[in-house]
Amino acid sequence: RLNKALYGCIRSALLWYELYAGTLRKMGFKINRVDNCVASRSYHGKKCDIGWYVDDNIISCVDDHVVSSVIAKIEEHFGKMTVTRGRKHVFLGM
Repeated sequence: RLNKALYGCIRSALLWYELYAGTLRKMGFKINRVDNCVASRSYHGKKCDIGWYVDDNIISCVDDHVVSSVIAKIEEHFGKMTVTRGRKHVFLGM
């Protein structure tokens, strides 16, 4: 049912986007004006970027502690995520 809710109709996708982007805004992120599925924030002078497509995320920051903190805050709102770290990742099957 979750897959149908997320992928099944246009209104569901918009509601999910508004919820997720709103959560990131509350966390202090600013949504990119050119790509609405990218958000950025600085933590102690270090830039943190999040890109997402529906429920697939990629988080980039030079400080691993910042990445861990952002993941923990997102999980507080949406539950446990599958996380991979390092130089190789799968994002959107790529």
